[in-house]
Amino acid sequence: MIFSAVRSNDRGKIGFLENYRRINVALTRAQHGLIIIGNAETLSTNEKWQTLISYFRVTGSYVEGVQAAINKIKELCATLHQPQDYVAGIDGAEDESEEAQPEERK
Repeated sequence: MIFSAVRSNDRGKIGFLENYRRINVALTRAQHGLIIIGNAETLSTNEKWQTLISYFRVTGSYVEGVQAAINKIKELCATLHQPQDYVAGIDGAEDESEEAQPEERK
């Protein structure tokens, strides 16, 4: 899923993106991957966006610039084959798909 959070201005106003529900929708609706496009400097004026951006930086999921984003996407696509691989590729989580599945009822 590609989420456009494009707000860029000197006043640090992010408009409707200030509503935490916008972040919630983006994070909970993306099933196999999420790309957020936006101005990190402007978005960071909001505490919740700042937290999210900081998380992306710490986990190595944050990139600046179009070419860096394209390179990151190519790098991930070359190594990901199953939907559960996307989680492991982004944040280092292990594939728990088998453990997360409830046992079949007899």
